[in-house]
Amino acid sequence: MPEQELRPIDLPISLEEKFERKILKFLEDILVKPLRKEIKKKKSQIFNSKQDLINAIRSGRLQFEGDVFFGTFNATLSRELLKIGASFDSRVKGYRIAESLVPLDIRSAAAQSVINFRRFNQDVLKIIDEMDFEAALEAIQFDAIYDDILKGVDSQFVKSVSKSITVSPEITQAQRKLITENFSENLKLSIKKFSDQQVLSLRRQVEKNFLEGARADKLERLIQEQFDVNKSKAEFLAVQETNLLTSEYSEIRYKDIGSTQYRWSTSKDARVRDDHEKLDGQIFSWDSPPVVDVKTGRRAHPGRDWRCRCKAIPIIIT
Repeated sequence: MPEQELRPIDLPISLEEKFERKILKFLEDILVKPLRKEIKKKKSQIFNSKQDLINAIRSGRLQFEGDVFFGTFNATLSRELLKIGASFDSRVKGYRIAESLVPLDIRSAAAQSVINFRRFNQDVLKIIDEMDFEAALEAIQFDAIYDDILKGVDSQFVKSVSKSITVSPEITQAQRKLITENFSENLKLSIKKFSDQQVLSLRRQVEKNFLEGARADKLERLIQEQFDVNKSKAEFLAVQETNLLTSEYSEIRYKDIGSTQYRWSTSKDARVRDDHEKLDGQIFSWDSPPVVDVKTGRRAHPGRDWRCRCKAIPIIIT
């Protein structure tokens, strides 16, 4: 009996990007914004002073330790340090002066800065420890985006088969529920695992920052780095989850119209994994996915392996 290959479903990039923004917003709200808020509050607590040097110490821009002023200097601060008798030491990249020669108000500001910084770090660690991912994940809503994705792939599916096969215009409510529930839970587990890892990483970095005597500016950089990591993770999860959802959808819908097999098709570029490249062009049953990782024996359909960009080209008997 003659066979016919149908066009595989390609999800519009706009839907992936929409999904990515939703995941990123969640990660930013739960991991980044609370810490940025605390740092902003810390910066707003600088006491007014006519002396830029004292302001810099109170804000954490400069630190005094072991007879040396460390931190971020400008022309004004350098002049004030030279004025009180400090001299620049290029070996340590700071201004050196015996503690006994430092004016009392500046010494007091330095001592208070250490106390404030200790409290600040304790507050930051408390925020990290109190991050409630369980509650946040329970409240997260991806249903609207899942619906948009399903509508997008359903539209492509209908267009790809409508010339030769009559199909129902949309998937059934039972099929929709199965797909969305499966991948909603999978996504939440992925976010929870990632968030737990990042909390541990953040905690270590904050503690290290404190032990090294760094200040709020360094923490700001750490938070920005955290945001950059979140962005990369959001992009990865968006691609991964939409690929999984599209693959799951494809299997259900193409089985509905009588397809029992598909041809494996890679993206035909240098990023294709060796095990996947060996599957290219081969025909497999929807009911028996091939081995996609020879070392582990793991089996999966196209798009369901880790960041797999391969496609299943459905085959039907005409």
